[in-house]
Amino acid sequence: MNNDSINLNVNLQKQQTNVPQALTDATKKKLELYGVDTSKIKTEDEGQKELTRVEKEIEKEDNSKKNSEQKNSMNLTYTVKQLAKQIGTNVETYDSTEKILSKTYKKISELKDSDDKNLDKTKLKTYEENYQLILQKYLTTKRKQDELNDSMNSLAYYNKIFQNMR
Repeated sequence: MNNDSINLNVNLQKQQTNVPQALTDATKKKLELYGVDTSKIKTEDEGQKELTRVEKEIEKEDNSKKNSEQKNSMNLTYTVKQLAKQIGTNVETYDSTEKILSKTYKKISELKDSDDKNLDKTKLKTYEENYQLILQKYLTTKRKQDELNDSMNSLAYYNKIFQNMR
């Protein structure tokens, strides 16, 4: 073999590695799972870039939702602690929101069942109404957190499936 044929082989190999690879079925399916129109994506490189962009966007949305839910949860915990203190419930620093709600409910029930003549019935009714509002907010927040966790688990599951498809 002479130098010209060696150079020709090297040049052919370089050209072959620069040829863009067509969009693979696995990448196409993953993009479609995310709702991306794949008709305009022709190469695997373009598909991978779009996939990365979409996953980062989803992660950013999930983090923002999670941060918002954490702030709501902290405000809710503060609110339920305030109500518990108003009615004389002993609340520990480490008590969960659920435990404080339970203690508050028990205290309100005790107050309702008591024969105390000095007990202001309108205040008790206000405490009950506030408790119900806080409980509804807590249950809504808890449901949203559970839904977010389920969504993240599903996304992780689909990612595992996709990784096995490669």
